[in-house]
Amino acid sequence: MTLLPINSLTLTLVFILGLCIGSFLNVIIMRAPAILMQQLKQQAHEILTISPQKTEKKENITRHSRCPYCQVKLKPWHNIPVVSYLTLKGKCAFCQHRISYQYPVVELLCAIIPTLICGYLGINISSLLLCLLFFFLVALSVIDLKHLFLPDQITLLLLWIGLFINIFNTFTTPSSAILGVIIGYAILWFFYWGFKLVTKKEGLGYGDFKLMAAIGAWFGIGAIPFVILTSSIIGILYALLLSLQKRQQQRMIPFGPCIALAGFIYPFIGHTLMHAYWSWVIM
Repeated sequence: MTLLPINSLTLTLVFILGLCIGSFLNVIIMRAPAILMQQLKQQAHEILTISPQKTEKKENITRHSRCPYCQVKLKPWHNIPVVSYLTLKGKCAFCQHRISYQYPVVELLCAIIPTLICGYLGINISSLLLCLLFFFLVALSVIDLKHLFLPDQITLLLLWIGLFINIFNTFTTPSSAILGVIIGYAILWFFYWGFKLVTKKEGLGYGDFKLMAAIGAWFGIGAIPFVILTSSIIGILYALLLSLQKRQQQRMIPFGPCIALAGFIYPFIGHTLMHAYWSWVIM
């Protein structure tokens, strides 16, 4: 069911809304790991000591934005997505420190990709849910690239959303979604322990299991083979790219972005590629 007609006005609104959501995602990306770290420190302190913890300024999502270098609060016109980055020439208005490329890249991705999705599929429930999935995956991917972990608060929420929407057979059946969660988690769990037993090293993180399970919740058990194969290929290519750039010192490669990219492209080309593959195998 089409919610809005596709025309230049609606697509422009989608683009602008995507820019705003991308700006908010940058806040999540920058502050969520700090909030989680503070919570872990607090829990560790309560377990290990009985003396009061030194007061520490707590991070939160709703505080005013400030420069991470000079800590000066930003003005409202410094937070306009992409526009502020361009007008400030990529530097802080106060200390002139270089602003990370992450901010405009995330904002543009969150504007361009949803606009393409809505332009291709129309503005309906399915396309809006795919946009929501994309926003989650962008946040998780950037956090994993920066910090090498996937926060449960985001990953598990994505999983539960996938299970809920498929109660109504949105992308797959409820039973397929449940099996997707179980099999998606279990396969990577077995890979993890198999690799660890052989090499005595950890090749994956538990956040990767949960993200794979979340993709299974959204698209069902049929998506798992495609996502595992495609994410593995993406991971290998990424590792080769790093080696060509002579960045051998980065031994740990985040697998979350690979799963995220494979999971996102599945509803667009996954069915076709898997059908072509099985047709070739049967022949």
